[in-house]
Amino acid sequence: MTWCSAPTWPASSRSPRRCTPSVWSDRTAGPAPGPHRARTPVGGAGSAADWHPRPSEPPGGPVPRRQVVPAGTGTARLARVGAAGVAAVVVGVAGCDAGLDAQTAQEVPDTPGVDGSVGQVDLDDVYLDSGSDVAAGTEVPLRAALTNEGESPDTLTSVTTPAAQSVQLLDENGDPATGGIPLPADGQVDATTGPQRMRLEGVTSTIGTTETVPVTFVFATAGEVRLDVPVGTAG
Repeated sequence: MTWCSAPTWPASSRSPRRCTPSVWSDRTAGPAPGPHRARTPVGGAGSAADWHPRPSEPPGGPVPRRQVVPAGTGTARLARVGAAGVAAVVVGVAGCDAGLDAQTAQEVPDTPGVDGSVGQVDLDDVYLDSGSDVAAGTEVPLRAALTNEGESPDTLTSVTTPAAQSVQLLDENGDPATGGIPLPADGQVDATTGPQRMRLEGVTSTIGTTETVPVTFVFATAGEVRLDVPVGTAG
């Protein structure tokens, strides 16, 4: 009969336990068939000497397997990808800004005029072209875009205003248009900039930049319309 090599027991205590054949065989035999289970210390919560690891595992549990990271991956690769993404965004934003600048550079500034219509004729951007007050006794260009929306031609025959002694109608060469300014069917005469086509002569009193003057336009077919025309400049 074999005695267990356990710690020395005091003389006053009970005699040491004997290792029964079943206990001994459990400690020396191989693992039991089936899945491994954690073993219970003999006699309950004994000392560390009573614990036995599973045969398939080294003492202390399984060793974690090391994961190999291929070259070119990981933090360095992420940094390169992130830098490329940021560069693409910066280039895209710069391209958008360049496009906006190009569009802005090509835009034609609006004019400060007033709009109106009579019959099939539209009058757009009508204004007295001056960057300052118009002094009495002087002349000032009258700007406008005249559009004939009708299927038949029309003619601007006269323009009048109490703010000047007369309004001169001019042709494309700047000469007096004795027959008026013709408007072709579905056509336009744009005199908002460029050569003068209408001009106030002999201004009766000073016209301030914040003032408007009544001007009446008479067309052969469409009729007449009166507009309160401001002073200003294109752009």
